[in-house]
Amino acid sequence: MEPFDNLEVGGSLPFAFFCVFSRYEFALKEAGFLTSIEAETNAKADWTCFSKRIQAGYSQSQEQDFVEAANYLLDKPPERQYVKSDGSLGFKKPTETRRDIDWLLTLICRVRNNLFHGGKFSGRDFYSERDEILTRSSLIVLNSCLDWNEQVKKHYLGYES
Repeated sequence: MEPFDNLEVGGSLPFAFFCVFSRYEFALKEAGFLTSIEAETNAKADWTCFSKRIQAGYSQSQEQDFVEAANYLLDKPPERQYVKSDGSLGFKKPTETRRDIDWLLTLICRVRNNLFHGGKFSGRDFYSERDEILTRSSLIVLNSCLDWNEQVKKHYLGYES
């Protein structure tokens, strides 16, 4: 079986999202946004700390594409996959109603988790029109966030000052 057999992922958009998200996590870690700085711990990107640093940019942004993408994610958030009491998998709608950048980035991480760990395969859930909108919206938001932190942007783009 080939890696893409029976996989319905809507062309190159999911791959682009995977590349952007991976590069973003690299840039966050390189810029010092780490969940722990203790020696010998796993290097994990700290999206919450990053969100605190870009709050002003988020609050002031009026770019139409960004506002529409953020509103879509916040108004129609991705669901979280979970294990039902009978052992089968399902999706739950979030009950959170915040509209801050931390929650927005959490939702983008959920888009990533659902796309790369969820059931987006033939015969189960598949990459739908809604998944495409969530993915596109996530890319727009992530692109805007780069402009709100120069250190992350430098690492993301691969240049030093």
